[in-house]
Amino acid sequence: MSIVVLNASREIIGTTSLRRAVNMIVSGAAVGITLADGADHVVTSASGHAVIVPPMIALSEYVHVPFRRPAPTKANVLARDGQLCQYGPCTRRATTVDHVVPKSRGGANSWDNLVAACIRCNNAKGNRTPREWGRRLKQRPEALSWA
Repeated sequence: MSIVVLNASREIIGTTSLRRAVNMIVSGAAVGITLADGADHVVTSASGHAVIVPPMIALSEYVHVPFRRPAPTKANVLARDGQLCQYGPCTRRATTVDHVVPKSRGGANSWDNLVAACIRCNNAKGNRTPREWGRRLKQRPEALSWA
């Protein structure tokens, strides 16, 4: 069961387990936010003490949450490239992710080295760069934007 965690400014910063939420409320690090529907959880300790845990808690003090760029996972690369093969005149749907500079040649798992590709183009490219293969990329690979 997940409990929504809000910052002191009431921005959602994530979720936590019921156990962690109880510890945060009991220690004073967070306060419960009761909703109108009354969907609170009641947790009883071994000694018989009951703690009411609402589905949301808010931290007592503001916590700075740093910005993190999304990881270049297969799903994120496919989403960035619109599920379309990025090689040359190909118009097929992409189902794989390919390294522009192959890993065997020092290519990294980074946003600027990964592109979406169909299986046929991925296999045909093999261990070559797009230039060696005689194809061009439709667009330059860049980091996923939040916009």
